[in-house]
Amino acid sequence: MTDDPDVFPCTRCGKAIYHAQTYCPHCGLELYPQGGDEVPAAPVIPAPRQPSFFRQCWRRLIGLEARENNLYLELLQRVNFNQERAQYLLDAERALAPEVSRSRLLTRVIAKLDGGG
Repeated sequence: MTDDPDVFPCTRCGKAIYHAQTYCPHCGLELYPQGGDEVPAAPVIPAPRQPSFFRQCWRRLIGLEARENNLYLELLQRVNFNQERAQYLLDAERALAPEVSRSRLLTRVIAKLDGGG
């Protein structure tokens, strides 16, 4: 929030308030309801949550798509951006290995173009 020791977050709305204030100017929470001079305890900040299973899968999927896009761009560069030739090479490789993922197919075609496969 801030390094100022006189500022702390409101326990209701979380906005910055000063110790000298008796109520939160943002939400109206009375800070010292008994009229005492105690400083209200700082709220407990929960630990960051782990992303949900769905969100983890989505991030992994986005990462795979980005990798496939990069591999496809690399293949297009190798064939001078001739999309028909790139698709022909992918189809020929797919015929040899129908169970292989698209990113693995792209990797295999690029390796063969480099003379390594």
